Amino acid sequence: MDIELSAGCELRIEIPPNTKAKFVLAENTAEIAGQELLLGKWYTVKEEQFFIFTCTGCKIKLAASDAFYYTSQETNMPYIFNVFYNLYSRNKKKVLIVGEGRSACANILTNYFTRKGDRVLYTDLDVHGGTLLFPGNITSAIIQEPFSPIERATISEKLAYFSGSPSANDNIDLYRLLVQEIVASGRQKTAEASIIVGHKEIAQKEVEELAEECGVDYVLVMGNEKFYTQITTENKIYIPRFPGLMERTTEQRRSHIASRIKTYFYGEQDEYSPCTISIKLASGEAMHANEYRVLQVGDEHMAPMSALPLGSSKRKVSTAVLDCAPIEGSILAISSAESLEDVPSAPIIGYLSVLEVVSETEIKVLCPQPKSPNKPFLIQGKIRMMN
Repeated sequence: MDIELSAGCELRIEIPPNTKAKFVLAENTAEIAGQELLLGKWYTVKEEQFFIFTCTGCKIKLAASDAFYYTSQETNMPYIFNVFYNLYSRNKKKVLIVGEGRSACANILTNYFTRKGDRVLYTDLDVHGGTLLFPGNITSAIIQEPFSPIERATISEKLAYFSGSPSANDNIDLYRLLVQEIVASGRQKTAEASIIVGHKEIAQKEVEELAEECGVDYVLVMGNEKFYTQITTENKIYIPRFPGLMERTTEQRRSHIASRIKTYFYGEQDEYSPCTISIKLASGEAMHANEYRVLQVGDEHMAPMSALPLGSSKRKVSTAVLDCAPIEGSILAISSAESLEDVPSAPIIGYLSVLEVVSETEIKVLCPQPKSPNKPFLIQGKIRMMN
């Protein structure tokens, strides 16, 4: 079908799970998340919600029988471009982005910077979104080429930490520890621009402290004018977010997490071939060669309030490392830690998915490569891979 878009409008497309859509730019110019579309090239997208924006007006040919789409004149793309223009012209290229639509804005700005030839240090502190990997992680990487739903990022110097939950507030102390680690590592990297994405439940004080710790030039607040006025940081910019933008339901959210995890193991176009392997678990604290320990960071088994002394409050031992039983479907993060004490703050070197719990000392896992991990500590959180 042919779709005519007027100048300054968006074409919004929602693709259901397990389906794909194809489209081609037939006339004029358009972009997705700041990445310019090539005239006459067919693009394939699966299981996504995205929009195509044009500043000139354009014609799109769309082949997607199951997709839902509509056009809208309400767009904040001109606002985002004006922000980019001012950041670039003033050489103030280090920003922290918070609010609804933060990841989309971060991706757009990153693409604009890379189109100018800049290396961008992209730091994703949003465990809810998981742009560079999948939810439950905070990650950083150097990005040098535009990326979007039609073309994933070509990245280097990737660093990941596993919080184990799509909510930072599930274990805020662990989350803050990981943020300190990734921010410190970012100071050692060289890039012309730096984009930092805050997490979903971020509070005013947290924004101000993070902005100071990271030394950002500006804080960008998406769509929450009240929150914008509450932030005391001097250099801040408000970007409106219009009603009608696509929101994910809880079920769509679960599907998105599953899709991102599947992409890690199988690739964007199922080009990878992960392996099923069996690994042995240690029966106690003492480990033998080729044995592993499944761990959780933070004590989830707390006494109820009624069982605590009067006046006390229950609190997790938030960075305690405990042995736990593997759960089918759970994601296991392979810690780079050499000792148990280093597990909470150590980077992650890969992931496994538990396919079957054979016994207390053996599990079958999905592994990206046909050999067992070379590190013994496997961290289990709340992230699951659905079938």
